[in-house]
Amino acid sequence: MKKIYTFFAALSLVSLSWGQYEVYHVTSCDAADAGSVDVGGTVHVENDVPVGGQIELHFYIKNMSGSTKMISIQRNRLDVPSEWTEVNCWAPCYDPDFNGTCYPYSAVNPWTSPSTMTVMNDSTAEFKPKFTINTTEGGGLYRYYFLDGSTKLDSIDIHINQTASINEPQPIQAGMTAYPNPASSMITINTVGASGDYTVRVTDILGKVVYADEAGAIEKIDVSNFKNGVYLITVAEKGEAIQTRRIVVKH
Repeated sequence: MKKIYTFFAALSLVSLSWGQYEVYHVTSCDAADAGSVDVGGTVHVENDVPVGGQIELHFYIKNMSGSTKMISIQRNRLDVPSEWTEVNCWAPCYDPDFNGTCYPYSAVNPWTSPSTMTVMNDSTAEFKPKFTINTTEGGGLYRYYFLDGSTKLDSIDIHINQTASINEPQPIQAGMTAYPNPASSMITINTVGASGDYTVRVTDILGKVVYADEAGAIEKIDVSNFKNGVYLITVAEKGEAIQTRRIVVKH
């Protein structure tokens, strides 16, 4: 039976730089603006990728730090079949023809781009990974960090499921939403596809647990007494994390 991966985002994703950068999964540089959904620190899922097929994704990181940054990419193959390969491309959004740099596959893990991209304040750069699925194994999980030197600015996990065989049922993808974001008094947690009992845990950016409880299909958390800042909300089913969302508390 093929492996079906559990979604997770570890606490190591947290950095003090969050809030100064946002990552978008949209169709173009023009669509990457303040109205886009920030997917930094989350898991992006692609299902039904055929064996022998290729998939190209587009992510955009916006620099809101107040200064120009020289940003590189670090790729981590967390749980990926050895036969899978990828090419990672990186260009500024002011380059309409994507005359950036595409780095060929490297077996080094983790791998960091040998050059940096200049990303000015309040501007956006496009990250375009291209994956080739060369085996019938069930899926692969990658983690990408955006780096300023050795400082991790933000990240995105990419979980790819290849097409299941005719006798294998498609997995129901479990996940959750958390809103509003930012929040001042109450956060609503809504789960999708969780089949049994699960728990909700909230941690601050230092990893301290500030809330933990068993949860129903919809869970409301009172954050009126939380300090202003960034928190991670993790939903776990039978002890295994389903998904983690980053949320900002601002009174």
